Amino acid sequence: MVGDFLATDHWPLTTILKMLLLKYHRRIVESAQHWKDRLLDCNDGECNGPSRAWRRLSNGGGSIHLDGSRYCFPECFERRLRQRFQEMQADEIPKPRAPHRVPLGLMMLSRGHVTNAQLRRALDAQQQNGSGKIGEWIQKLGYAPELQVTGALAVQWSCPVIKSLPLNTHSNGVPVALLKMFRMVPVQFVAARRKFHFAFCGNIEYQALLAIERILCCQTEACLTTSAEVESALERIEQRGELREKTFAGPCTPEELARITSSYARRLNARSVRTTSCVNLAWVRVESHSAGDIDLLFRAAPDEPSRAHRTEIHLAG
Repeated sequence: MVGDFLATDHWPLTTILKMLLLKYHRRIVESAQHWKDRLLDCNDGECNGPSRAWRRLSNGGGSIHLDGSRYCFPECFERRLRQRFQEMQADEIPKPRAPHRVPLGLMMLSRGHVTNAQLRRALDAQQQNGSGKIGEWIQKLGYAPELQVTGALAVQWSCPVIKSLPLNTHSNGVPVALLKMFRMVPVQFVAARRKFHFAFCGNIEYQALLAIERILCCQTEACLTTSAEVESALERIEQRGELREKTFAGPCTPEELARITSSYARRLNARSVRTTSCVNLAWVRVESHSAGDIDLLFRAAPDEPSRAHRTEIHLAG
């Protein structure tokens, strides 16, 4: 095309240059933006601007997005990542939930699911054992089936009940370790609205839903189902072998967490990293066009229930 333009005498040179500029304008702009992003942009306040381009070219690191902002890789990225993990650890102590307006036992009593004597015996058993929720004790003592307890919980949480989960349940990009930790299962994804529906058994963990919204850039909605349905669905998800996640158990310093994350980002030639926290879990998603995404889950105390869950033992009853 260029050769044809230059070989003709019908257009002056300025016209030819204008036509070429119009033809390749988009490509020129995209290329300029690419090199601007790669060499110049960085959201780290400590980054040395004048030497930024040379440093990126010399070490081959380029840049990477962290929670939507661009940073030089690896120095500025790791520095901001350490700060991010420090912020997560500072926010680790969960705030206890306010008690429900009507305790579950009284609600089941008012609905005729248990008698006054049965509720008293269930409360005594809970107090004597020092653990368990009142709904669990009502089930254990045979006073009401799980579906009735789930229905009462749904009234407390103001959410629907789903009796059975689909047999073709998938993780839909949510780490299986996270699903198992909070006993939740993806039920449906509405692509047009980017909304996930999740089924819980027992209490609804809204911190987990918020973490999913941050990482997957979606909306979430909760419903309740029985523990048997959740356990069966989680087993089917694990059998499908959809796992692309890595769980790290035990306490880690922000420096260690940043080093591990940066190592995966380098290995996968990542374009972006997203982070969030939920109770005692830090969730990092490393996104890569070439190698695919991977989830890194850091659990501070894998064998110890969180303080939020311990609080619920008393509040849910």
